[in-house]
Amino acid sequence: MSATSPANGNVLTRYLVRYEGRKLWGGVMLCVTLAYLAIEFGFNARLLDVVGSNVSPGAVESIERWGRCLSGFALALALWPSQFHKAEKRHWSTRRLVASTAILTAITMTTVFVLEKVAIVDQLVDHSSPEARQEAINLQLLQQAFISGEIKLDGLKLDVSQPVKPDVKTFMATFPFLASSIKSVEKRIEDKKADIVRREMRDNTGMFDKAWQGYVQSRRDIEGRYNAYVGAVNKGAQALNNIDRDVDAQWARYEARLARYRWTPDTVPSRNWGDVRKSVRKQGLPVANDWVPSDREGFYEAYHRKVEGSVGGTLNVGNGVRLPRNLTFAQFVSRPEIQKAWKQALGVPASMTVHLLGSPDAFDAEIYGPMLETRIGDTVKRLNAPVEDFADHGVYEKEGRDAYRAVVVPPISLAFSLAGALVHILKLAVWMGMMLTGWVYRNAWVLTGALITFCMGVLGVVGVLPTTTLTKEPLFTKVIYPAAKADGRAGPMTAWAIRSTIHLQPIAWPLFESVRINGLRGFDFGVK
Repeated sequence: MSATSPANGNVLTRYLVRYEGRKLWGGVMLCVTLAYLAIEFGFNARLLDVVGSNVSPGAVESIERWGRCLSGFALALALWPSQFHKAEKRHWSTRRLVASTAILTAITMTTVFVLEKVAIVDQLVDHSSPEARQEAINLQLLQQAFISGEIKLDGLKLDVSQPVKPDVKTFMATFPFLASSIKSVEKRIEDKKADIVRREMRDNTGMFDKAWQGYVQSRRDIEGRYNAYVGAVNKGAQALNNIDRDVDAQWARYEARLARYRWTPDTVPSRNWGDVRKSVRKQGLPVANDWVPSDREGFYEAYHRKVEGSVGGTLNVGNGVRLPRNLTFAQFVSRPEIQKAWKQALGVPASMTVHLLGSPDAFDAEIYGPMLETRIGDTVKRLNAPVEDFADHGVYEKEGRDAYRAVVVPPISLAFSLAGALVHILKLAVWMGMMLTGWVYRNAWVLTGALITFCMGVLGVVGVLPTTTLTKEPLFTKVIYPAAKADGRAGPMTAWAIRSTIHLQPIAWPLFESVRINGLRGFDFGVK
């Protein structure tokens, strides 16, 4: 293996070198990079669908974990060539090369997976101000209202009709981050918060369906408890009905036990009366202290007391709860003890009474609707809470942190995903060029410079392409974009990159989605 020396004044050989020995691992890099890009393309398409729509924070967190895994693999893949070069120089065996590369990949992926969250997202959240958290929780509501088409802002036309266009999705995903630079932007929805929250919750049919199914299941549980109650009542009634027959059987068994000692009730020696009395009590019969073995009437009275005591006027239905006998199902359900357990199972306020309902409409009117209004009131109260409530150790610290996390995660995830895709598109071209010509970059600095130039060039070019009219809307050009460039949280470079991404996605998303549907068989990355 030999490398050609760079010719003086030759630009090509100043940055590239002909190195035939790298063709073998160049083929490996070509194949793995192609596979990675297919997954990254599919992920980026699905990521944009998720963060650009109304989904739960859990869904965003779930797909963000996929993003951190892919970012880790992208970095590991960038380190593979140095590993292959080291293997060539030191004449490693194939087994050692594979093992060392696998270890390098595992360590890199784990490190990036943790650091991307701890060193970037968590740091941003930990250093967020109470004002930023308060803004974030209101901007999320504004974002949801935008996505649902519930509100419109003068100077910003957004077409949210289905299917939503890629540029609109990108804007929606990054809107809270961009708009956080605008002072008091949430004031635009000050008098509409309750209506927006109500509509968002009402439109969430999954939430109602889950609540209704929970009610149906809890009613089945109550019916099961009532059936057990009825069974116990019937068992007690049967014991009372059979008391005379059963007491005769008990007396017969008592006589049989005495016969083992060749005694009868009338022949038990007086010195053994105490022992017999103890034996009878061990059988569960509470005979009197002066009872004698021949006292059949006293034996019968003790048995009656035992049965009647076990049946009693009330019945133990578990957890120390005793209920009167012979209750109807409606009476059973209305008992305070049962109501308390049912309310706890449903999570409804203690002041509410839960009734037997036979249809979703009745459930909505009597239980779900009032509960929803309570939740709406709590949500609006949180949205309007003073700034100090979002500070560390404040009443809404957790809610503020979660909201701020939801604001910063989408642009960060999109940035890492697009960066990984752009970087490895260029590297794919590098490996293809190597396979075809034998020329490769002279060193890592050359490649790094090429990658930065390529990424900036792509964003710069697409930023001027007429792929979207959204960035020409007056509110974007005169308010949102200038504020984002001037704000410390975004800054000119970040604002420019987001604007260019809005222009890029109408070109990239159709390709990425096609790869996801056809190449990855519609894989949804864990988010339905």
